[in-house]
Amino acid sequence: MKLRFPVTVPFLFVAVSLLISCSDMSTIRQDYPIKPVREYERMIVGRLDADYIGNSACLEKCHNNGHDSLYKDFQESVHSSQVDVDSGLPLVNCESCHGPASLAVVGVKDDGKPCKNETLLDLESLPALAQSLICLKCHSAASTPTLQHWNASPHANSDVSCFDCHSLHQG
Repeated sequence: MKLRFPVTVPFLFVAVSLLISCSDMSTIRQDYPIKPVREYERMIVGRLDADYIGNSACLEKCHNNGHDSLYKDFQESVHSSQVDVDSGLPLVNCESCHGPASLAVVGVKDDGKPCKNETLLDLESLPALAQSLICLKCHSAASTPTLQHWNASPHANSDVSCFDCHSLHQG
């Protein structure tokens, strides 16, 4: 003779099992309010009163014509080799991430006076989402790897920035 359970018994068993497994709610990640994406976008625009001056001006004024280690590391990275096929101009340069640099070099001469780095984006102090948005300006839909679904990824939901694992300056 085969023993039959009503349909509700297996359902009740599953429900009780789920309740027991989720009973320690303190281990579940706490949600916290985040700013609207527009607020993070404002963080990465850079100074609106500054102009883009290009890599050569940054290097000439602040990074000693390519003798700076950051520039050397960047030149060995995959990003420095990204060049527009039609114009031959670099697709990625210093200002792609650090923002327009004209204010950083104002008054800088060859006498060793330091650049005004405070006018550039302070990447390290930005929240993880804003840091990632800097990368997503290029790596959203038209590049490899395509990261068009970043905002729904486990990384984004856990405050992990692209910068936590990747270094743009490193070759």
